[in-house]
Amino acid sequence: MSLVYFVKLPNVSSFRKRTIGNHYYITYKKHRIITPCNLDIKTFSPSNFNIIKDTLGEDHLIVFEKIKNPNKFIQIIDHINKTGHNPLVGNTPFKDKPRFPDISNIYDKKDYGINQTECTSVGFEMYNKLNNINITEYISVVSIVGSYIGWKITGFGFSDKIIKEELILDECMRFVEYIVKT
Repeated sequence: MSLVYFVKLPNVSSFRKRTIGNHYYITYKKHRIITPCNLDIKTFSPSNFNIIKDTLGEDHLIVFEKIKNPNKFIQIIDHINKTGHNPLVGNTPFKDKPRFPDISNIYDKKDYGINQTECTSVGFEMYNKLNNINITEYISVVSIVGSYIGWKITGFGFSDKIIKEELILDECMRFVEYIVKT
């Protein structure tokens, strides 16, 4: 089973779920999905992510977030964080981790046969106000803290203009099945 993180999962209220580390944990078909209970910066702390990692025992996190891009899916291999938030500020050192970690190479850059890009995370408020290509809301924040606690991060953006909201989960899970096979 793969561990998949959605920054925002549509229709999360319709699923049976439990809470781990201030995140909802959902089993969907053969996938394990994590999505935040709320979008407050405190949700994205090393301690919350460490609880999830320790509870579920995974070393690899596949992160999905909507992106303004003409492709149905695109691999995110780097980011610029313009959200105004860094989940590590005031939360490091954590356990045996460094105070100032190297985050220059946190994404998996394996070629999965789709376009790769650097994105700019702009936060939830700015995302809908901008029309720039390759902007996301918050994947940078998730990836920073996920990498810090020891997950290998594979990031993907999906175009919410191409995939209808009610199909996002199924489309992304089909894509995960392809990724896991490669």
